[in-house]
Amino acid sequence: MLFRAFTKSAAFPGLAFAAVALGALYFALMSGHLHSIDGLITYRQGESLIYEHSLFFSRPLWPGAPWMTSKYGIGLSLLYMPGLLIGSWLHAYTPMVGKKAFDLILFYTDPYYAWAGAPVYILITVTAACLVAFVCRELGLSRNLSLWSFALYGIGSPALIYSRGDWSQQLEALCWIAAIYGALKFRRSGSSGAVLCSLALAYALLTRPVEGLLISVAILLILAPNVRLRTWSGVQWRGVIIAGLGASLGVVLTLAINWARYGSPFVFGYEGEGWTNPLWVGLIGSTISPARGILWEFPAVLFLPAGVVSLLHTSHRKVAGLLTLLLLVQLVNVSAWLWWWGGVDYGLRLFVPALPLLAVFSAVGLSRLGKSVRNRVALVAIVAALLFSIPCILTDLYAGYGETYDGTLDSLRLDSYPLFSAFGYMHHLVATHPLDLTGIDIMWVRLVGQTGGLSLLPMVFLLILACVAAARAIAQSRLTMPQNGAVTGTRSSLVLTGAEEL
Repeated sequence: MLFRAFTKSAAFPGLAFAAVALGALYFALMSGHLHSIDGLITYRQGESLIYEHSLFFSRPLWPGAPWMTSKYGIGLSLLYMPGLLIGSWLHAYTPMVGKKAFDLILFYTDPYYAWAGAPVYILITVTAACLVAFVCRELGLSRNLSLWSFALYGIGSPALIYSRGDWSQQLEALCWIAAIYGALKFRRSGSSGAVLCSLALAYALLTRPVEGLLISVAILLILAPNVRLRTWSGVQWRGVIIAGLGASLGVVLTLAINWARYGSPFVFGYEGEGWTNPLWVGLIGSTISPARGILWEFPAVLFLPAGVVSLLHTSHRKVAGLLTLLLLVQLVNVSAWLWWWGGVDYGLRLFVPALPLLAVFSAVGLSRLGKSVRNRVALVAIVAALLFSIPCILTDLYAGYGETYDGTLDSLRLDSYPLFSAFGYMHHLVATHPLDLTGIDIMWVRLVGQTGGLSLLPMVFLLILACVAAARAIAQSRLTMPQNGAVTGTRSSLVLTGAEEL
């Protein structure tokens, strides 16, 4: 189902080139190293599965480390396994044990991760961006606006930052938008989409159980036509059953993995943690704090209310209502969590699964504007987002910014906005040695000293490729639009009607 969507990109001019452009940009900006203890544990889980066929680590991460297995969902670890298998000859160069917690050797000197780990996030994020555009098309937006939604997510949101990371939230975002796309396809045609929903829900639960449960409930309610079961048609029953089987499989496998790890299906490894943060504090931090606020890291969110209202006046009103409720529940889920900001990182990491949905609603909101106006407004929103993202991309999180602004009060400080402070921890452009954190945190630049500058050639090539592919995407998009700006595709405009209900 998902494969057919991409292979039929000729029906969506410009999207294939846009995907190439975004992928090339991400590869040009990749850090090539691990970023967190969470990411290290998840990555080591993949290694233990592929090499030792076990959920347990054969040796601790460092002497006295409390983790001998991962407490995180198995979904991301499984995606590492193909790269780990292909590049197994690099396994001998992996620093398996550190001297202490946050030993920089574990994060910065593993060449294996640059091969088997970092590209996974790029593919995940590009695929999610494409699905954002496909969802917008299902909702009736023009190709032009759908491409803007692609850009809003791919470069106008923290997805640009987290395409370089090692956290599972980016994979959860892909599962969310894939499940939503599958549900919309099924509601429109009744003959496709349910299998994609099923797979996406199963993997969402395997990746992050709480967020997986949230999207599972939302999708099943979207697929269910009403509460009167006797009125359901055979097609409607089929969609709910197929999606429900996927969700059930995800729950069963998650409980089985818990049992194997901890001896009980109901132990998730988060004992001592929970939703204990004062909600009003978390909501302020999640929305407007300079270090984590959605408003600063994704300014296009200002158009979300207009997008919701627009959809509520189409035949998509039920979908719009449920997905809006899903966003609100996820915001509360994140804001009430003990460490609502998600640890040492840039931006509101725990809210990342909802970013594709924010991009969809924001693009729908932009559709209320005239074409020339909305193009300018969308561009301004992307530029404003880049003011937040660029410092996060160029500087190293552990050079000082991450620890300085780690926490609720520090996230609310005005100087915690990355543009104001992150560059203060950059002392030079090129790292002087592998563990130098004060240079530009891009793999190709970090390798300059070891390659005599030759490592910059791939980066330059990738940036040129990104520019050329982006130009082709824009040109193809304009060819599909007559001069009066009307949509030439077969789908109806959002303003006129949405997809037909089953």
